[in-house]
Amino acid sequence: MRLGVSMLAIHTPGGIGRYARILGALLLTRFDGELFLFLQHESDLERIISELPESERQQFTLRQNTHLILSKYPHVIRYLLHQWELPLRFKGLSLDIYLDPDIILPPVRARKKCIVVHDVTPFTNPWFLGLKARIIYGLSSAQSVRSTDCIICVSEKTRKGLAEIFPDEARKMLVLDSCLSPKFYEYSRRGYQHADEVRVDTSFGEVSIKRPFILYVGDEGPRKNVSTLLKAFHLLRQKGYPHKLVMVGGIAKRPAERFLRGREVVVSTGFWVSIPADEPPILRLGKVPDSSLVGLYRHADVVPLVSLEEGFGYPALEAIAFRAPTVVPEGSPMAERGGPGVITVSDPKEPFLVADKLEEAIRLSEVSGIGAWAFADREYYSPERYFSDLLSILTALISD
Repeated sequence: MRLGVSMLAIHTPGGIGRYARILGALLLTRFDGELFLFLQHESDLERIISELPESERQQFTLRQNTHLILSKYPHVIRYLLHQWELPLRFKGLSLDIYLDPDIILPPVRARKKCIVVHDVTPFTNPWFLGLKARIIYGLSSAQSVRSTDCIICVSEKTRKGLAEIFPDEARKMLVLDSCLSPKFYEYSRRGYQHADEVRVDTSFGEVSIKRPFILYVGDEGPRKNVSTLLKAFHLLRQKGYPHKLVMVGGIAKRPAERFLRGREVVVSTGFWVSIPADEPPILRLGKVPDSSLVGLYRHADVVPLVSLEEGFGYPALEAIAFRAPTVVPEGSPMAERGGPGVITVSDPKEPFLVADKLEEAIRLSEVSGIGAWAFADREYYSPERYFSDLLSILTALISD
């Protein structure tokens, strides 16, 4: 099998970028056919293999049947590279399949073409997206759905939503639930004990965050419904819960600039960070390395993901893999398969309901302890299961 894949989506924030990096890492280490990867920068290879466990990263070498195709114009807008340069560079390769980790399909020549659809937000709630994303998806996504040979949906929820919008294309839609990053899967299998505090590397230095805390992972865009989460957190604080809210992703805010001296909550390299008694402690850490994120997952009392629209939900999956309960809306992908660590809320826009479910998750975390309840679907979300199912789909596609 001669497979061509664009890795431009690895630069996309959120779940699409994570998915693309995981896909690239699995193909580079497990695909036995001839592989052609289109990269924007030479350093993109390091970003992809960063999803591998340390032992695999140290032993990683490119296989002879793997071809990296680097853009000649690395500073050009990625959409132009995707729609113009990539087809030119793939021309004449006689690809059996072209696979794109995103919904936008370039005019590339291949026997079969396949795209991945993460959610239906571009069609149902485009105002949830940034202006650039709205323009790009508006120009290309509907045509991509109609012209591709296969549509991989990352959850059954996404497939149902897409089939309602494009009923004539429903026969091409397949569900392939995503998986944990290979390194997160490896980390989640290791034993550990709760500590009193967690050390986290941030853009403003190392901080030490004391438990207990609630962890939010993601940006603060409108579809993530962060405003409701913040209101629910304030309600918890009014009830006397001592938890902090630690926010990872989005814009970092140096704690010393936000909090005045009062009750100590964080010890950071070179300075003390405290909060006044009347202000809820919300720590916006921005982007943190995955090694620090693992520590936060392991020690969080709850990891809420109360998005208004979510195609899959990596933070919820990663939370329950590390034995942290999560709160998600009813009908979300993780609500369908998550198991005993997943608590659902009927209306994610209602702060009082979200606060009640956060309380329930905190009680579960306090009563159960580490390992008292298991992640029932760990092997289902393993990289090996995912890659095996993906390979079956691609093999069947070229056999038609």
